[in-house]
Amino acid sequence: MNGIEKITARIRADAADEASRMQEDAVRRCSGVIEEGRRQAEQQTAARLAQGEKEAQEQKNRLLKAADMNARKQILQAKQDLVAEAFDRAEDRLRTLSGAERTDLLSRLAARAAVSGKEAVVLDEEDLPAGQAVVDGANALLSQAGRTAQLTLSPEPGRFSGGLMLREGQIFVNGTIEALLRQAKEELSASVAAGLFSDPA
Repeated sequence: MNGIEKITARIRADAADEASRMQEDAVRRCSGVIEEGRRQAEQQTAARLAQGEKEAQEQKNRLLKAADMNARKQILQAKQDLVAEAFDRAEDRLRTLSGAERTDLLSRLAARAAVSGKEAVVLDEEDLPAGQAVVDGANALLSQAGRTAQLTLSPEPGRFSGGLMLREGQIFVNGTIEALLRQAKEELSASVAAGLFSDPA
């Protein structure tokens, strides 16, 4: 082998060694790039899964809150319907009382509504014939309670249906069935709503 062939062989050997090193380096770099890509893909997948789970939980919470609110509305409506039905029945019952029961009810209403005990009892036209019995019964109840018992009967009927009004000068106390039921409804509706929306202990 002459000198040129030796030099050529040496150059070829060096080139082959360099090519081999370059190939190994490229393989290492490719492996690093692939590993980094895999790691990033896993991180992104985990992040997307976590975000998806978070969004699913938030959606579930929203749906549960909406369902709870809807259930509360339905319960409130059912309670309001029951309260309204109960008051309708009570009003029917009060309006259909007759005789001694009606006189007794009106006497108790007058005694309860009396402030000074000297008011005039105003009844509707239907109840006016039993008026003196109502006044006597109310005065008896006031007397038993140790209060002034000087109620009198107004000869003029009131323009209402059921119950009574008490008048002293220009001051009126409304004891009509309509007013009493309205007041009771307001009080009961407030307690129903308070019970419905109060947080359990």
